Amino acid sequence: MTADPQVIRAERHIKIGALIQENADLVIGRWTQRAVEEQPNAARTHHEALLDDLPHLLNEMARSLIESDNGKCAHCRPAGRHGEQRWEAGWSLDEVVRDYQMLRLVIVEFLEGSLDRLLMPREVMAIGLVLDEAISASVASYVAHQKEAVRRSERERANQEKQAAEAFLRQQTEALQEADQRKDEFLAMLGHELRNPLAPLHNAVQVLEIRGEDASTREWALGVLGRQIRHMTRLVDDLLDIARIGRGKIQLRREKIDLTQVVRSTTEDHRPTLEGAGLALEVELPTNPVWVLGDPTRLSQVLGNLLNNAVKFTNPGGRIQVRLACDPGAQRAHVVVKDTGIGIESEMLPRVFATFTQAERSRDRSKGGLGLGLALVKGLVELHGGEVRAASDGPERGAEFSFWLTLNENN
Repeated sequence: MTADPQVIRAERHIKIGALIQENADLVIGRWTQRAVEEQPNAARTHHEALLDDLPHLLNEMARSLIESDNGKCAHCRPAGRHGEQRWEAGWSLDEVVRDYQMLRLVIVEFLEGSLDRLLMPREVMAIGLVLDEAISASVASYVAHQKEAVRRSERERANQEKQAAEAFLRQQTEALQEADQRKDEFLAMLGHELRNPLAPLHNAVQVLEIRGEDASTREWALGVLGRQIRHMTRLVDDLLDIARIGRGKIQLRREKIDLTQVVRSTTEDHRPTLEGAGLALEVELPTNPVWVLGDPTRLSQVLGNLLNNAVKFTNPGGRIQVRLACDPGAQRAHVVVKDTGIGIESEMLPRVFATFTQAERSRDRSKGGLGLGLALVKGLVELHGGEVRAASDGPERGAEFSFWLTLNENN
C-alpha cells in the first residue's frame, strides 16, 4: 500500500535533515561536480555567481525534513529564487529539472554513505517530496520570468515599431510640407517669370503703334518681340518636358550615335553664349568615336542645360570645362561639365536635380529661369538608362556635373 504524501510530509526526519544541514557544503560540492560532469553544456554561471544561494536553499530543504510541514513549504521561496537565477544564468528548463534530479541522487548517496545503511522507503519518499516541491517552485519561477521576458521583449519590439512608424510619418509629413512649400514658391516664381516678358512685349507693341513707320524702330521692336517670345517658349517647353517625363510620355528616338560628335557640336553651338558672358570654354574629347544608343537631340539638350547652368552661376572671367571620357572596362561613357562658379552648399547637393529646388535659392533668383534645367537633365539621362551626379567643394569653389551612359555593345 502506497503511503499518503501528506502523512509523509507531516513526519519529522530529524536525523537525515540534520546531516544535510551539517554537511551542506559537502553536498553542494558533490552536486556541482556532478552537474559539471553530466551537464557540461549548461551555463556555468550557476556554479560561480549563484553558489552563495545554494546553502540557504539546501538548509531550508533540510529544515522542511526536520520539522513537520504543516503546508508551509519554507524551502519554496529559496527554490523560486533558484529558478529565477537559473533563468538569468541562461539555463534551459530541462537543465533546471535535471539538476534537481542529480541533487536527489547526491543527497541519497551522501546520506546512505553517512548512515552506513540504505535509506528507508519513507525517508526516500520524504526527500523526494521536498525536492518535488522545490522543483515545482523553481519551474514556476523560471516560467514566470521567461514569460515576463517575452512580454517585455514584445513590448520593446512594439514600442520600437511604434517609434519607427512615428519617425517615418514625421519624415513623410516633413517631406510633404517641404515639397508643398517648394511647389508654392515655384508657382510664385513661375508667375513672375512668365510675367517678366510681358512688359517688354507691351512696350514693343506700343512703340510699333506710335512709330511703326520708322525702320530702325521696327527692327528694334521685332528684336524685342523675338527674344521675349523665345524666352517664353523655352519656359513653356521646360514645363511641358518635365510634365511628360513625370507621366512617362517622352519618346526617345534612339539610334547609334557618336557621343563625341554630339558633345563637340553642342559645345560649339554654345561657345558664343559663353564667350559673350566673359567665360573661357575648354573641351577635352577622345580621338576615337564613343558609340552609344540614344536620342541625339535629347542628349544635346542635356549637355546644353548643363552648360546654361554653368553660365548662369559663373562670373565673368571664369572657366567652364567639358570632358568626355570612355571606360571600356565598365562599358560606360562619362561626360563632365565643370565650372569655377559660385559652388553648391553641401546640404544642397542631394537635391540639386529635384524639381522646384532652384526656387528656394535666393542667389538663383537673380539669374532668372525656373530651375528646371537640372531636373530635365536627370530625367532625360535616366530615360537613357544613365546616371547623374553633382559635386562641389562648397560655396565659391565651383561645381561639377556628370552623367554616365552605357556604351553600345558594338563600340
